[in-house]
Amino acid sequence: MPINLECPNCQTPFKVDDSFAGRRGTCKNCGSKVKIPGMASTVVGSASVPLAQATPQQMVAELARRQISAVLAYSDAGPAQPPPVTADGDLLDSPTDLRRLLYCIKTFDLGDENVGRMLDQLAERVRREQSSKSAVANITQKGELFELKGDWLGMSLDDFRQKYYRELPALGRVMPWCSDESPGKAIPGLKSETWYSGAGIVCARVDLPAENASPTIAQEQTESVIYQFLDGRLFQIEAQFATQAFHRVLEVLNRKYGQPVSESHSPREVTWWNLSATIELKFGGIRPPRPSQLRFFHDELFKQAIARVPSHLHDI
Repeated sequence: MPINLECPNCQTPFKVDDSFAGRRGTCKNCGSKVKIPGMASTVVGSASVPLAQATPQQMVAELARRQISAVLAYSDAGPAQPPPVTADGDLLDSPTDLRRLLYCIKTFDLGDENVGRMLDQLAERVRREQSSKSAVANITQKGELFELKGDWLGMSLDDFRQKYYRELPALGRVMPWCSDESPGKAIPGLKSETWYSGAGIVCARVDLPAENASPTIAQEQTESVIYQFLDGRLFQIEAQFATQAFHRVLEVLNRKYGQPVSESHSPREVTWWNLSATIELKFGGIRPPRPSQLRFFHDELFKQAIARVPSHLHDI
């Protein structure tokens, strides 16, 4: 069925075949670019089916009949309009999470080079999605996570409190020491900031600085070990220790977790990681003396915690 339209510049009326629906043409009278309106629905086979209700097979068959280039996309959200797609068919620049609701998005003709690039990008996206799903399939599952002294990333704050519960009658308090005892306050000994409580972050220690009994790592005394929880789940353990013990700690980590995935120098940093978690060992300094740092963090929870960091706009 032909489509009736007129040039928006010179108002010249003309007709085009409906196979050009959604494309741009050139007015033969003035040379202006004219967008050809799309069709509200499409005829698939012998039945009339709105495009939004068509199956992927019906969409592909109809697009082939019309000889129209298009991208079929799954969308997680439900926006009023389909996510934008460039003439190259690039979906990855869209902020929309393209997974669940099916859209058929017409594009201009795609050359071989653009199609190849688009497929490579989509394949990379699928790889990242699969990795992400594997990492967070069960946030308390220990198989793909790391632990320090039996404290698994992802463990609950309640379990942590129960594990390290002890009474200090002389001080009139119980342990562990947690920042949610003083919400909204900066606590240097816990490295807790004022905004942590509003973001659902709790910092904890199993010792008090005055006790001078911080936990050991690889039988080396630490200066401090800070546990951080997001929404009640352990997402980071950060330990600081004398740099003279760096090579001893590195040796023990190699024995326990195998060879590191990466190692850099100046500054020296050693990293172990899998699909769910990361270990970072950073060399401090000898002259002047600076402590070395060991961090265990749950990748997905850590990413969520970073997303809650308040921007400068919140302080205006």
